[in-house]
Amino acid sequence: MTCKNSILLLLIIAQQSCLSQNSNDKKIVGFEWIDIQEPQFEYQYNLALTHEDKIYALAGNREGTMEVLENDTWSTLPSLPNPRIFSGGVILGDSIYVIGGMDNKAKYSNSVDIYNIKNKKWSKSSNLPTAKCRLSCVASGGKIYAIGGLEGTDDSNFKNSNTIEVYDPKTKSWTILTYLSPPRHGHSAIAYGNKLLVVGGYSDSGPMALVQEYDIASQSWLKKTDMPTPRGFFGLVQIDQKIYAIGGRVPDNRGPIAVFDISNNSWQKLNPLIHKRNRFGITSMEDNIYIVGGEKNPKSVLVGTFIYK
Repeated sequence: MTCKNSILLLLIIAQQSCLSQNSNDKKIVGFEWIDIQEPQFEYQYNLALTHEDKIYALAGNREGTMEVLENDTWSTLPSLPNPRIFSGGVILGDSIYVIGGMDNKAKYSNSVDIYNIKNKKWSKSSNLPTAKCRLSCVASGGKIYAIGGLEGTDDSNFKNSNTIEVYDPKTKSWTILTYLSPPRHGHSAIAYGNKLLVVGGYSDSGPMALVQEYDIASQSWLKKTDMPTPRGFFGLVQIDQKIYAIGGRVPDNRGPIAVFDISNNSWQKLNPLIHKRNRFGITSMEDNIYIVGGEKNPKSVLVGTFIYK
């Protein structure tokens, strides 16, 4: 079934002044929305990544188009040579890495492509050991971590992946770091400090609220407080010591939002998105959160600011 793609750009402005000693009684309850400029193309199952003061949207359609948002204006950049959707992606140094995904023949991919932001050229890197899509990727300590996903050949021959693989750009090689339990796809992940936080997704039993933290130095797992709503294909982004879980595939018609406080291992539910959103790209820049693209939504751009009570 063909879905009308959408471009959603969600801007959440976190007012640091509201976190002063006089704001202890204030509580974030939701967002106020306005329309803003749309990108030139439509995206879904895509990436959104930040480098310096620019936001890159890519790998969300059959053409492999990529755009950059700078000074409130979208511009087109060289397309991904090997177009695919459901990829993982990170920025490391001055390069964008697009990892795995599903190609235009609906086959799972182990390709890793690198876009040099300075010279605006694409190149190839070492392939993933296993073809996979619907994975999550993060960068930490100069390395890239490819977490879970679906591995196999295509959507008729697959299984949930239980591997976390690490890429070292110095040796240009992938190795298995550790294993997930349970295996999953459609999850989200964040790197902070020397730790990986893996949230939600789909196990063989269905959607999960599970939150797990992996300490890279001690090579150990720690279970954290579950997310309020089990879901997959949602966005996860960090501002200061707070991590925001936004949207995702859920039964109702609105997109849940919850914030995780790293300091005390607790979740707070916020007012949901106006409309359900899933399978989008998400990133942050300064104190703003950007959501780009998505599935089954009208082509629109919204800006949201925190509402306090």
